[in-house]
Amino acid sequence: YPDTSKLGYNLALVQYRAHKFRESQVMLLGLIGEGYASSEIYNLLGWCYQKQDKPKEAARALEQAIDQDPSKESNYLDLGMILASNKLFPAALVVAKENVERHTKSYYAQVMKGFIELRMEQYTDAVASYQRATELDPANPEAWRGLAVAQFAAGMTGEAVATFEKGLKQFPQDPLQYQEYAITLFKLAETGDKNVEARAVDLMRTAMAMDGSLSQPRYYLGNLALQRGKASEALQYLEAAARLDQKNSKIHYALSRAYRRLGRGEEAAKEQRLYQESKASEEKSAPGFSAVVMGK
Repeated sequence: YPDTSKLGYNLALVQYRAHKFRESQVMLLGLIGEGYASSEIYNLLGWCYQKQDKPKEAARALEQAIDQDPSKESNYLDLGMILASNKLFPAALVVAKENVERHTKSYYAQVMKGFIELRMEQYTDAVASYQRATELDPANPEAWRGLAVAQFAAGMTGEAVATFEKGLKQFPQDPLQYQEYAITLFKLAETGDKNVEARAVDLMRTAMAMDGSLSQPRYYLGNLALQRGKASEALQYLEAAARLDQKNSKIHYALSRAYRRLGRGEEAAKEQRLYQESKASEEKSAPGFSAVVMGK
């Protein structure tokens, strides 16, 4: 084989894709030890560490990938993603800002920066980042959803509603546009604006009809039925939601309540245990980073 480095990397990649992360890691470290270090080798090594729940080693490997090739944006995106997924948000934001400075016309750089700012409750900055992302790629619905969510979090309720309405017209086939708008309206309803609740329900039903794999519409509709004292109806929605997303703590908590109201104590206790396990797992990582997932 003419290129030992390429052969070794490809074998390590096959191992990684087969979920043999330790074996892939050993092969990559061997290549580096033999003098075949490269940006792509360090990048894959970082993901091997991440899959083995070693965030510090993962971050260090991605930093070395950047050192090997500072012009390659995917290294910044991956490093920021790994830091954010481990709730190391300040460090992730430093990487995101550096990426934006180096790749000024990058849509993904702005989306990642906006996502991290949103998680750090820097809502005004998140609005600016997502706004810039919509300018860089107006045809991508992810940025419009992020912008509306950031606007609502920043207290810009009117602007958020307007952005969502624009998103529905611009992306009528995007189920997440309906889902995220509905979630925002449910939050408004919780503050006392019950007039928007019916619209939220309609939007959730639309999202559910468009994409049967979405768990959130079923969770919200089930939770609403539970609040209205319709435990049997709630149970149908919530059981379906749990089948679609078995690791969501909120779903297990609501399901526990529904079982308890129906006098099914044993099943309620089981769901309560699953809630506690899921909650502990969620506290270790930050879900929802779909915008910049690059196939890992």
